[in-house]
Amino acid sequence: MDIKKRLKDPWFWVTLGALFFSATGIDPTKMTSWLALGDAVMEVVTSPFLLVTFALAVLGQFRNPTTKGLKDKE
Repeated sequence: MDIKKRLKDPWFWVTLGALFFSATGIDPTKMTSWLALGDAVMEVVTSPFLLVTFALAVLGQFRNPTTKGLKDKE
């Protein structure tokens, strides 16, 4: 896995943000302040189900479907 390349790609971060909201079920229209965002993040961190759901979604973002496992190249 070429994690360094992924971390430099701005679309990777956009996708992680979208994954956060979709995998955790948080309504982004309720994010009207930094406090509301902090509360949402704390809700995810303190909920094992939401935390595992988000972690699996992130793992799917790293996976390359053209190779076996988590590798980028054969």
